[in-house]
Amino acid sequence: MSIEVFWDELNILEIEKRDNLFISVVNIENLLLAKETGFPTFLLKQISVVSDELPGIVRDRIACIRGRLKFKDNCTEEELEENIFNYINTTGCRRPTDKFSINIQVN
Repeated sequence: MSIEVFWDELNILEIEKRDNLFISVVNIENLLLAKETGFPTFLLKQISVVSDELPGIVRDRIACIRGRLKFKDNCTEEELEENIFNYINTTGCRRPTDKFSINIQVN
């Protein structure tokens, strides 16, 4: 799985899931450009380069959309993941009040 986090149209963070690890890479040049346009850099301070958990900046977005999605009562974990991925890739997980968007690709 590959996750890209954008600020406006700038790709500021890439997260790759390999086995059970999330590996995060910051695009330094785009981050500096995003900072000039108001990106709150403190949001990246808690992100580990390698972690066994999805970084909070993405996890928080997913947690807030679960309430917006309608699921069957007997939804499997795979169906839940697929619904979340589809929602994120359709909407970019963008809120009306910010410039963040997220894109997920399953490898």
